[in-house]
Amino acid sequence: MLHETCTITDDILAIRFKPTDWPSSSHVYLIRDQDGFTMIDAGIGTDTIFSSVFGCLKKHGVHPSRIHTVLLTHAHTDHIGAISQLKRVASPRILIPELDVLEATNTKWQENFIMPRRVQSYYLEELTGWNLVRHFFDTCGDWLLDSNDLSQRIKNGDEVRVGRYVFTAIHAPGHDIGEMVYWEPNQKMLFVGDLLRCSGTALPWYSYTAGGIEAYLKSLTTIEKLNVELALPAHGVMDKDFEDSVSKTRNIILGREEAVLEALSGGPKSFKELDRIICPEKLWRTCPWASSITDAHLLMLERLGMVKEEDGYQFMGWPRSSYRI
Repeated sequence: MLHETCTITDDILAIRFKPTDWPSSSHVYLIRDQDGFTMIDAGIGTDTIFSSVFGCLKKHGVHPSRIHTVLLTHAHTDHIGAISQLKRVASPRILIPELDVLEATNTKWQENFIMPRRVQSYYLEELTGWNLVRHFFDTCGDWLLDSNDLSQRIKNGDEVRVGRYVFTAIHAPGHDIGEMVYWEPNQKMLFVGDLLRCSGTALPWYSYTAGGIEAYLKSLTTIEKLNVELALPAHGVMDKDFEDSVSKTRNIILGREEAVLEALSGGPKSFKELDRIICPEKLWRTCPWASSITDAHLLMLERLGMVKEEDGYQFMGWPRSSYRI
């Protein structure tokens, strides 16, 4: 099977997607209550992947019809794709971060938040005949939601009751414009979505349209202040403690910045030359939207006056300030 199950507590079951290469489904967490189950993120909705999830549920005596609520950390296609499959057997309430409604219900907004046209323009020749939206339908299933599907828009600071838990929703943009992490202070538990680098993933990933680097670093500072003993990611596993994962994620982001500046210190570089430093060719061939990371760094450095662009090449500028949080 493509998934493995793990019992987190007596009322929380994790269904973890095992392959790490794209398309890599988000994990699915199920929290039991007297009425059935709340699902945190739904994963990819292709027949093969959803059948694997269904097999795990069946093994634990859970039929999908008992899932009455889906609580989303964010609206990327690998997190919402299976909702269409779930709706065939259940009528779940769907709770979504308020800033993610556009990308969940409109293909152009999904594309904008993942791989803006600016990023695609660097690879016009290589991407001829390739379409990001079509790719996501092929790999993630019928992920597009109707606004009528959405029962509640979650706002920063909202309390969400799930079974015996009361989660505080905390807006944590950077990876995604609307991403929410869900903190249960009494249990010192945090569902971190895709915010943190975990073993077995290529995270952190980000684009300037998803909040950018400054927002990402602020989000890390925000969650770092929380009292967390159990952090539950949407991909991979926490290979060390929560504080270490926050620090590791921050260091990867700042390390990429340093790599760009070091490369430019040796002379002007094209976007593609800098992109190969951040996004190796093998990764780009699988996930060309990884180039959004390089673009986010260049836009931030340009805003700070540390880098300038001329005739398609990036040059060193003059540092004006620091955005490190």
